[in-house]
Amino acid sequence: MQGEKLDEGCSAEDYRITVGVANCTLVDFSSNQMSCEPPLHKPLVNSTWLSFCGNSTTLLAVMVSVKPNLRTADADATKLSCCVASAV
Repeated sequence: MQGEKLDEGCSAEDYRITVGVANCTLVDFSSNQMSCEPPLHKPLVNSTWLSFCGNSTTLLAVMVSVKPNLRTADADATKLSCCVASAV
């Protein structure tokens, strides 16, 4: 993921990245980019996010969130979600 000021107010330990229901280990983190190591095997589809991805079983929801212990005025501002095609 690329962006701006990703490290402003947050450290790498403050982020949680999931692919489907599996954690994605953060391996690279800077002010403008973060990368994670995807799971070795295709994770299960998160049924909560199934409708978010158009009820597709070939797309996986990827969620990047900031740990909830950080203060924010808007809880939704701490999450970024998208759907990706499964290559595994």
